Amino acid sequence: MGVEAAVFGCGRIGAGTAALLKELGVDVVVVDRDCGRVRELEQSLGVEGACLDVLHAGREALRSACRGASVAATAFPGSIGFECVRRVVEAGFSGVVDVTFYREDPLALGEVAGEAGAEVYVDAGLAPGLSNLLVGEAYARFTREGVGVRDAVVYVGGLSASRDCPLGLAGTWNVRDLLDEYVRPARLVRGGEVVSEDPLALTGEVEVPGVGRFEYFVSDGLRTMLSTLPRPEGVMAEYTLRYPGHLAAVRVLKDLGLLSEELVIANGVPVKPVDVVAARLEEVLRGCREDRVVMYVRVEGVNGSEVGWVLDVGFDSRRGLSAMTLTTSGTQASVVKALLDGKLGLGAGAHGLEEVGVRGLSKHVLENLRLLGVEPRRLPSR
Repeated sequence: MGVEAAVFGCGRIGAGTAALLKELGVDVVVVDRDCGRVRELEQSLGVEGACLDVLHAGREALRSACRGASVAATAFPGSIGFECVRRVVEAGFSGVVDVTFYREDPLALGEVAGEAGAEVYVDAGLAPGLSNLLVGEAYARFTREGVGVRDAVVYVGGLSASRDCPLGLAGTWNVRDLLDEYVRPARLVRGGEVVSEDPLALTGEVEVPGVGRFEYFVSDGLRTMLSTLPRPEGVMAEYTLRYPGHLAAVRVLKDLGLLSEELVIANGVPVKPVDVVAARLEEVLRGCREDRVVMYVRVEGVNGSEVGWVLDVGFDSRRGLSAMTLTTSGTQASVVKALLDGKLGLGAGAHGLEEVGVRGLSKHVLENLRLLGVEPRRLPSR
């Protein structure tokens, strides 16, 4: 059998996706502009590789590098992500599964996907991604029962395995992107309307069933669900989970202006305070590599019935994968495998994973995730 899937972007997530696709029995080629990184993965994973800069390569060169793969998995830096994914979609793959988080609307890829005849799944990571899939599955249940949705909430956090790590965080995220979550306005649905909130203005505590108590703040992770799902009567929101005490420390940083991007002069040198905080935090988190992912999805009907799932995953020492990589890459790899197996079939266009759930197709992705050791625990319905 020849190459089935091309993985574009060989950073932490892309490399994880390539490795997990191999576990699922998929032959892959890895593609990145960093030739050294490509050679490293060729040797460590035993896969084919191609050195290519997607932003500057022509369509023929891009297709040639992919060794005839029919499906592409993309994991680009957010700053160039939308344009890179667009170029991959235009290249003639039958399917594209993207995990890149960029500021543009991912559903804007729908037009080019339709023209290319490509079935594109966007935001196919942990959250957004797996969270959307589960919310969509809950919507499907309530639709079958003829019940409207009152609330749909996702609580999710990437945490350190040890609460003693600074701010309860682990060095598995891009720290600069992580700090942006505390200042970037977050969109949510309240009373049928989309509203924006300061992340630290909407906070609280939640008991995650069977896991423990956490703090939360609102984050901008609903993405495609804002457009594709009927708006609930109450609230639809994504909240980021943190250990108790975290938010008090972050509020001090924000109140002091240390999360600001406005230039200040320090010893005659112009600097952005947030860049200094990010650099220092990245340094101190190097000793906290073992992480943990906790996710709690809860969807409640207007009749009081409720559907929910809990996921609690730790650092994978056997594979050497962080919990964040395992859950994010695992979801992407599971969608790629389901697509290759002909189990999805939503047609040409751009789709959020909530559409897979709404169509009753979640089981195909969730079974692949189970094989990889990622299995959301279904809570007793009420």
